[in-house]
Amino acid sequence: MNESLAVVGVMSGTSMDGVDMAYVQFDKSEAGLRWQLIDSHSAGFDDEWIARLSAAKGLDPSALLALDRAYGTCLGSLVKDWLTEQQLPAPTAIASHGYTVDHAPDKGYSYQIGHGATLAAAAGLPAITDFRSGDMAYKGQGAPLAPFGDQVLFPGYKGYLNLGGIANLHLPTDALGLDLTGCNLLMNALAKEMGLPYDKDGQLSAGGHPQPDLLEELWNWRYHLEQPPKSLEAQAVMNNLWPPLAAHPAQLADKLHTVAALVGRALKSITQGRMLAPTDLLLLTGGGAHHPILHQQVEEAWPGRVVLPDPVVIDQKEAILFAYFGAMRWWQLPYSLPRLTGAHQHTCGGAVYLP
Repeated sequence: MNESLAVVGVMSGTSMDGVDMAYVQFDKSEAGLRWQLIDSHSAGFDDEWIARLSAAKGLDPSALLALDRAYGTCLGSLVKDWLTEQQLPAPTAIASHGYTVDHAPDKGYSYQIGHGATLAAAAGLPAITDFRSGDMAYKGQGAPLAPFGDQVLFPGYKGYLNLGGIANLHLPTDALGLDLTGCNLLMNALAKEMGLPYDKDGQLSAGGHPQPDLLEELWNWRYHLEQPPKSLEAQAVMNNLWPPLAAHPAQLADKLHTVAALVGRALKSITQGRMLAPTDLLLLTGGGAHHPILHQQVEEAWPGRVVLPDPVVIDQKEAILFAYFGAMRWWQLPYSLPRLTGAHQHTCGGAVYLP
Protein backbone atom coordinates (compact mmCIF):
# COMPACT_ATOMS: atom_id res chain seq x y z
CA MET A 1 0.00 0.00 0.00
CA ASN A 2 1.40 3.37 -1.03
CA GLU A 3 1.33 6.18 1.53
CA SER A 4 2.67 9.72 1.22
CA LEU A 5 3.03 12.54 3.68
CA ALA A 6 5.03 15.72 4.18
CA VAL A 7 6.62 16.60 7.52
CA VAL A 8 8.49 19.68 8.67
CA GLY A 9 11.31 18.59 10.96
CA VAL A 10 12.32 21.20 13.54
CA MET A 11 15.60 21.03 15.43
CA SER A 12 16.91 23.48 18.02
CA GLY A 13 20.15 22.07 19.36
CA THR A 14 22.24 22.50 22.47
CA SER A 15 24.48 25.17 20.94
CA MET A 16 21.53 27.62 20.81
CA ASP A 17 22.52 28.91 17.37
CA GLY A 18 18.94 28.89 16.15
CA VAL A 19 16.16 26.71 14.76
CA ASP A 20 16.59 24.47 11.72
CA MET A 21 13.51 23.55 9.67
CA ALA A 22 13.36 20.92 6.92
CA TYR A 23 10.28 20.29 4.75
CA VAL A 24 10.52 16.65 3.69
CA GLN A 25 8.25 14.55 1.44
CA PHE A 26 8.03 10.82 2.28
CA ASP A 27 6.59 8.12 0.04
CA LYS A 28 6.20 4.62 1.50
CA SER A 29 5.45 1.54 -0.60
CA GLU A 30 6.22 -2.19 -0.67
CA ALA A 31 9.44 -1.29 -2.50
CA GLY A 32 10.61 0.78 0.48
CA LEU A 33 10.76 4.42 1.54
CA ARG A 34 11.64 7.33 -0.72
CA TRP A 35 12.21 10.84 0.56
CA GLN A 36 12.93 14.27 -0.85
CA LEU A 37 14.00 17.49 0.84
CA ILE A 38 11.65 20.09 -0.61
CA ASP A 39 13.01 23.13 1.24
CA SER A 40 14.86 24.10 4.41
CA HIS A 41 15.52 27.16 6.50
CA SER A 42 17.48 28.23 9.60
CA ALA A 43 16.17 30.99 11.87
CA GLY A 44 18.55 32.55 14.39
CA PHE A 45 17.60 33.30 17.98
CA ASP A 46 17.51 36.88 19.19
CA ASP A 47 19.32 37.84 22.39
CA GLU A 48 16.16 37.54 24.46
CA TRP A 49 15.54 33.92 23.49
CA ILE A 50 19.19 33.00 24.00
CA ALA A 51 18.99 34.45 27.50
CA ARG A 52 15.70 32.67 28.25
CA LEU A 53 16.93 29.29 27.03
CA SER A 54 20.26 29.69 28.82
CA ALA A 55 18.43 30.26 32.11
CA ALA A 56 15.89 27.46 31.62
CA LYS A 57 17.48 24.84 33.86
CA GLY A 58 17.57 27.17 36.86
CA LEU A 59 13.90 28.18 36.70
CA ASP A 60 11.34 27.17 39.31
CA PRO A 61 8.69 24.68 38.06
CA SER A 62 5.98 27.21 37.25
CA ALA A 63 8.36 29.48 35.32
CA LEU A 64 9.75 26.48 33.42
CA LEU A 65 6.26 25.31 32.45
CA ALA A 66 5.46 28.82 31.23
CA LEU A 67 8.67 28.87 29.17
CA ASP A 68 7.81 25.44 27.76
CA ARG A 69 4.50 26.80 26.42
CA ALA A 70 6.01 30.07 25.22
CA TYR A 71 8.76 28.25 23.32
CA GLY A 72 6.17 26.00 21.69
CA THR A 73 4.37 29.13 20.48
CA CYS A 74 7.69 30.54 19.24
CA LEU A 75 8.49 27.40 17.22
CA GLY A 76 4.99 27.13 15.79
CA SER A 77 5.08 30.77 14.70
CA LEU A 78 8.49 30.33 13.07
CA VAL A 79 7.25 27.37 11.04
CA LYS A 80 4.00 29.08 10.07
CA ASP A 81 5.79 32.26 8.94
CA TRP A 82 8.34 30.27 6.90
CA LEU A 83 5.66 28.16 5.19
CA THR A 84 3.73 31.32 4.34
CA GLU A 85 6.78 33.20 3.03
CA GLN A 86 7.85 30.29 0.83
CA GLN A 87 4.27 29.50 -0.22
CA LEU A 88 4.76 25.86 0.72
CA PRO A 89 1.69 23.61 0.96
CA ALA A 90 0.60 22.68 4.46
CA PRO A 91 2.50 19.59 5.63
CA THR A 92 0.83 16.65 7.32
CA ALA A 93 2.59 17.47 10.58
CA ILE A 94 5.45 19.27 12.30
CA ALA A 95 7.97 17.09 14.13
CA SER A 96 9.90 19.11 16.71
CA HIS A 97 12.72 17.91 18.93
CA GLY A 98 12.52 20.95 21.21
CA TYR A 99 15.29 22.44 23.34
CA THR A 100 16.80 20.07 25.90
CA VAL A 101 16.68 21.46 29.41
CA ASP A 102 17.67 18.25 31.17
CA HIS A 103 18.76 14.82 29.96
CA ALA A 104 19.07 12.38 32.87
CA PRO A 105 18.77 8.77 31.67
CA ASP A 106 20.00 7.51 35.04
CA LYS A 107 16.82 9.04 36.50
CA GLY A 108 14.62 7.88 33.62
CA TYR A 109 13.80 11.17 31.93
CA SER A 110 14.83 13.59 29.21
CA TYR A 111 13.05 16.94 29.15
CA GLN A 112 12.73 19.14 26.08
CA ILE A 113 10.73 22.37 26.08
CA GLY A 114 8.60 23.56 23.18
CA HIS A 115 5.21 22.17 24.15
CA GLY A 116 3.33 20.41 21.35
CA ALA A 117 -0.08 21.88 22.17
CA THR A 118 1.03 25.51 21.88
CA LEU A 119 3.21 24.65 18.86
CA ALA A 120 0.21 23.09 17.08
CA ALA A 121 -1.99 26.03 18.02
CA ALA A 122 0.50 28.62 16.74
CA ALA A 123 1.18 26.78 13.48
CA GLY A 124 -2.36 25.56 12.88
CA LEU A 125 -0.96 22.08 12.14
CA PRO A 126 -0.55 18.76 13.97
CA ALA A 127 2.63 18.72 16.05
CA ILE A 128 4.69 15.74 17.21
CA THR A 129 7.03 16.25 20.18
CA ASP A 130 8.64 14.35 23.08
CA PHE A 131 10.55 11.83 20.95
CA ARG A 132 12.79 10.39 23.67
CA SER A 133 10.38 9.41 26.44
CA GLY A 134 9.15 6.20 24.78
CA ASP A 135 12.63 4.70 24.68
CA MET A 136 13.32 5.80 28.25
CA ALA A 137 10.10 4.20 29.47
CA TYR A 138 11.73 0.89 28.54
CA LYS A 139 14.93 1.73 30.43
CA GLY A 140 16.78 3.18 27.43
CA GLN A 141 18.96 6.29 27.34
CA GLY A 142 16.51 8.03 24.98
CA ALA A 143 19.58 8.52 22.80
CA PRO A 144 20.97 8.20 20.27
CA LEU A 145 17.96 8.38 17.96
CA ALA A 146 19.84 9.51 14.85
CA PRO A 147 21.31 6.09 13.95
CA PHE A 148 17.94 4.62 12.95
CA GLY A 149 17.43 7.46 10.45
CA ASP A 150 21.07 7.46 9.32
CA GLN A 151 20.84 3.98 7.87
CA VAL A 152 17.57 4.64 6.07
CA LEU A 153 18.10 8.15 4.73
CA PHE A 154 21.90 8.23 4.27
CA PRO A 155 23.01 4.64 3.55
CA GLY A 156 26.48 3.54 2.50
CA TYR A 157 28.69 4.89 5.30
CA LYS A 158 30.69 3.04 7.94
CA GLY A 159 30.39 5.97 10.30
CA TYR A 160 28.23 9.04 10.95
CA LEU A 161 29.67 11.91 12.97
CA ASN A 162 27.63 15.00 13.79
CA LEU A 163 29.50 17.98 15.25
CA GLY A 164 26.81 19.99 16.99
CA GLY A 165 26.86 21.39 20.50
CA ILE A 166 27.79 17.82 21.43
CA ALA A 167 29.69 15.50 19.07
CA ASN A 168 27.87 12.23 18.47
CA LEU A 169 29.00 9.14 16.55
CA HIS A 170 27.26 6.15 14.96
CA LEU A 171 29.10 3.04 13.72
CA PRO A 172 26.41 0.78 12.18
CA THR A 173 28.61 -2.28 11.64
CA ASP A 174 29.60 -2.25 15.30
CA ALA A 175 26.05 -1.52 16.47
CA LEU A 176 27.45 1.48 18.33
CA GLY A 177 26.03 4.96 18.82
CA LEU A 178 26.98 7.47 21.49
CA ASP A 179 27.75 11.06 22.41
CA LEU A 180 31.53 11.53 22.29
CA THR A 181 32.16 14.82 24.07
CA GLY A 182 31.39 18.54 24.05
CA CYS A 183 31.99 20.32 20.75
CA ASN A 184 30.35 23.56 19.58
CA LEU A 185 29.08 24.26 23.10
CA LEU A 186 32.69 24.78 24.15
CA MET A 187 33.91 26.35 20.90
CA ASN A 188 31.08 28.89 20.91
CA ALA A 189 31.59 29.72 24.59
CA LEU A 190 35.24 30.51 23.83
CA ALA A 191 34.29 32.63 20.80
CA LYS A 192 31.88 34.64 22.95
CA GLU A 193 34.84 35.78 25.05
CA MET A 194 35.82 37.73 21.92
CA GLY A 195 32.28 39.02 21.43
CA LEU A 196 31.54 36.62 18.56
CA PRO A 197 28.79 33.97 18.36
CA TYR A 198 31.16 31.33 16.96
CA ASP A 199 34.58 30.84 15.39
CA LYS A 200 33.59 31.46 11.76
CA ASP A 201 35.84 29.59 9.31
CA GLY A 202 38.30 28.95 12.14
CA GLN A 203 39.52 32.56 12.10
CA LEU A 204 39.99 32.70 15.88
CA SER A 205 41.78 29.36 15.84
CA ALA A 206 44.39 30.38 13.28
CA GLY A 207 47.90 30.00 14.65
CA GLY A 208 46.86 28.10 17.77
CA HIS A 209 48.13 24.75 19.01
CA PRO A 210 46.68 22.07 21.30
CA GLN A 211 47.85 22.30 24.91
CA PRO A 212 48.78 18.78 26.11
CA ASP A 213 48.20 19.48 29.82
CA LEU A 214 44.79 21.03 29.19
CA LEU A 215 43.82 18.23 26.81
CA GLU A 216 44.73 15.65 29.45
CA GLU A 217 42.72 17.48 32.10
CA LEU A 218 39.66 17.62 29.85
CA TRP A 219 40.06 13.98 28.84
CA ASN A 220 40.13 12.81 32.46
CA TRP A 221 36.43 13.64 32.89
CA ARG A 222 34.90 10.31 33.91
CA TYR A 223 32.32 10.42 31.09
CA HIS A 224 35.06 9.94 28.50
CA LEU A 225 36.12 6.71 30.22
CA GLU A 226 32.64 5.20 30.57
CA GLN A 227 31.46 2.48 28.21
CA PRO A 228 28.34 2.90 26.01
CA PRO A 229 25.42 3.07 26.03
CA LYS A 230 25.94 6.62 27.22
CA SER A 231 24.67 10.07 26.29
CA LEU A 232 25.28 13.68 27.28
CA GLU A 233 23.37 16.85 27.97
CA ALA A 234 24.61 20.41 27.63
CA GLN A 235 24.74 21.23 31.34
CA ALA A 236 26.97 18.24 32.09
CA VAL A 237 29.39 19.34 29.38
CA MET A 238 29.56 22.91 30.66
CA ASN A 239 29.74 21.91 34.33
CA ASN A 240 32.64 19.52 33.79
CA LEU A 241 34.62 20.78 30.79
CA TRP A 242 34.16 24.54 30.84
CA PRO A 243 35.75 25.34 34.26
CA PRO A 244 39.19 23.85 33.44
CA LEU A 245 39.00 25.30 29.94
CA ALA A 246 38.15 28.79 31.19
CA ALA A 247 40.74 28.72 33.98
CA HIS A 248 43.68 27.62 31.83
CA PRO A 249 46.14 30.46 31.02
CA ALA A 250 46.54 29.48 27.34
CA GLN A 251 45.65 31.87 24.53
CA LEU A 252 42.16 31.64 23.01
CA ALA A 253 43.46 30.13 19.76
CA ASP A 254 45.24 27.41 21.73
CA LYS A 255 42.11 26.63 23.73
CA LEU A 256 40.03 26.32 20.55
CA HIS A 257 42.63 23.96 19.09
CA THR A 258 42.57 21.93 22.30
CA VAL A 259 38.78 21.49 22.12
CA ALA A 260 39.14 20.33 18.51
CA ALA A 261 41.85 17.92 19.64
CA LEU A 262 39.52 16.64 22.37
CA VAL A 263 36.90 15.78 19.72
CA GLY A 264 39.58 14.02 17.66
CA ARG A 265 40.82 12.08 20.68
CA ALA A 266 37.28 11.01 21.60
CA LEU A 267 36.70 9.80 18.04
CA LYS A 268 40.00 7.92 17.94
CA SER A 269 39.38 6.28 21.32
CA ILE A 270 36.20 4.69 19.93
CA THR A 271 37.45 3.74 16.46
CA GLN A 272 40.88 2.43 17.46
CA GLY A 273 41.13 -1.34 17.19
CA ARG A 274 37.93 -1.71 15.18
CA MET A 275 37.72 -3.32 11.74
CA LEU A 276 37.86 -0.09 9.72
CA ALA A 277 39.65 0.13 6.36
CA PRO A 278 41.23 3.11 4.54
CA THR A 279 38.30 3.01 2.10
CA ASP A 280 35.62 3.24 4.80
CA LEU A 281 33.56 6.43 4.62
CA LEU A 282 32.57 8.72 7.48
CA LEU A 283 29.69 11.17 6.87
CA LEU A 284 30.52 14.43 8.66
CA THR A 285 27.68 16.86 9.43
CA GLY A 286 26.70 19.60 11.88
CA GLY A 287 27.97 23.15 12.29
CA GLY A 288 31.41 21.93 13.37
CA ALA A 289 31.92 20.33 9.94
CA HIS A 290 32.51 23.86 8.59
CA HIS A 291 35.35 24.46 11.07
CA PRO A 292 38.71 23.66 9.43
CA ILE A 293 40.50 22.68 12.66
CA LEU A 294 37.71 20.36 13.76
CA HIS A 295 37.62 18.90 10.25
CA GLN A 296 41.37 18.33 10.36
CA GLN A 297 41.18 16.56 13.74
CA VAL A 298 38.42 14.29 12.45
CA GLU A 299 40.48 13.50 9.31
CA GLU A 300 43.45 12.52 11.48
CA ALA A 301 41.36 10.36 13.84
CA TRP A 302 39.20 8.49 11.31
CA PRO A 303 41.00 5.49 9.70
CA GLY A 304 39.22 5.90 6.35
CA ARG A 305 37.91 8.82 4.28
CA VAL A 306 35.82 11.70 5.63
CA VAL A 307 32.96 12.86 3.41
CA LEU A 308 31.38 16.30 3.57
CA PRO A 309 27.92 16.14 1.96
CA ASP A 310 26.01 18.99 0.36
CA PRO A 311 26.06 22.07 2.67
CA VAL A 312 22.29 21.81 3.12
CA VAL A 313 22.69 18.28 4.49
CA ILE A 314 25.61 19.37 6.70
CA ASP A 315 23.43 22.00 8.36
CA GLN A 316 19.98 20.40 8.17
CA LYS A 317 20.62 16.70 8.70
CA GLU A 318 19.17 16.62 12.22
CA ALA A 319 16.02 18.49 11.13
CA ILE A 320 15.66 16.00 8.25
CA LEU A 321 16.03 13.12 10.70
CA PHE A 322 13.31 14.47 12.98
CA ALA A 323 11.02 14.88 9.99
CA TYR A 324 11.63 11.16 9.41
CA PHE A 325 10.93 10.28 13.04
CA GLY A 326 7.72 12.31 12.76
CA ALA A 327 6.70 10.30 9.71
CA MET A 328 7.42 7.07 11.56
CA ARG A 329 5.34 8.24 14.51
CA TRP A 330 2.49 9.22 12.19
CA TRP A 331 2.60 5.72 10.68
CA GLN A 332 2.98 4.22 14.18
CA LEU A 333 6.22 2.44 13.30
CA PRO A 334 9.18 2.00 15.69
CA TYR A 335 12.26 4.13 15.05
CA SER A 336 14.63 3.37 17.94
CA LEU A 337 17.56 0.95 18.12
CA PRO A 338 17.48 -0.75 21.54
CA ARG A 339 20.97 -2.23 21.06
CA LEU A 340 22.28 1.35 21.02
CA THR A 341 20.03 3.01 23.59
CA GLY A 342 19.92 0.12 26.05
CA ALA A 343 16.11 -0.10 25.97
CA HIS A 344 14.30 -3.41 26.49
CA GLN A 345 12.46 -3.16 23.17
CA HIS A 346 11.85 -1.11 20.01
CA THR A 347 9.60 1.89 20.58
CA CYS A 348 7.53 4.36 18.60
CA GLY A 349 7.81 7.49 20.71
CA GLY A 350 6.41 10.95 20.27
CA ALA A 351 3.27 12.73 21.44
CA VAL A 352 0.82 13.95 18.76
CA TYR A 353 -1.07 17.22 19.30
CA LEU A 354 -3.82 18.29 16.93
CA PRO A 355 -4.56 21.99 16.38
